[in-house]
Amino acid sequence: MTPSNDVAENNLGIVLLGQNRLDEAITQFESALVLRSENGATHANLAKAFVQKGELDQAISHYYKYLEIEPENGETRNIFGTILVQKGRVAEAISQWQNALAVDPENGNAKSNLAWVLATCPDARVRNDSRAVALVALAEDAVHLSGGNNPILLRTSAAAYAEAGRFPEAIHAAQSGFELATSQHNWALADEFQGNIALYESGTPCATAA
Repeated sequence: MTPSNDVAENNLGIVLLGQNRLDEAITQFESALVLRSENGATHANLAKAFVQKGELDQAISHYYKYLEIEPENGETRNIFGTILVQKGRVAEAISQWQNALAVDPENGNAKSNLAWVLATCPDARVRNDSRAVALVALAEDAVHLSGGNNPILLRTSAAAYAEAGRFPEAIHAAQSGFELATSQHNWALADEFQGNIALYESGTPCATAA
């Protein structure tokens, strides 16, 4: 390996990351960035390594750097949004999902994640009645793009209907999700659906219950 070749350094880091040798991978990626700080792929790989290590603050800084270099990567913005939510940085996550959809309007993952947070966030400042129609549309689009066979997306759709006050539709979506989760032997999700159905039958959205 040529010491001055940041691509080779990055590639070795990828191999180490695949072997779950996280500290060695991080060292390798950092060496690559010393050679070329604007290597977007290395920033993305370093972010992934820090996520796997549980060091989310470090990961966030490298995701931001990567997106400065590659702003059109919608799926990375979607993934980054989920990391930001884990740190309680919901407004920044929403911005990332909105930017992801600006780049790729058919990104079902970003639609689902954005709809879920807007429908279920306990912070009332995040939710807004004027968003109700758009929120339901986001969730319905995500379900449509998946072919209706993803119980997680049906969970999001049900929550969106409930937040919009459309409880019969919320119950129907949650029941469909329960049946799918059960058929897939995803018992934890099936149990969650049962709890959500009880909420919706009582006229209570997820966010209010939280």
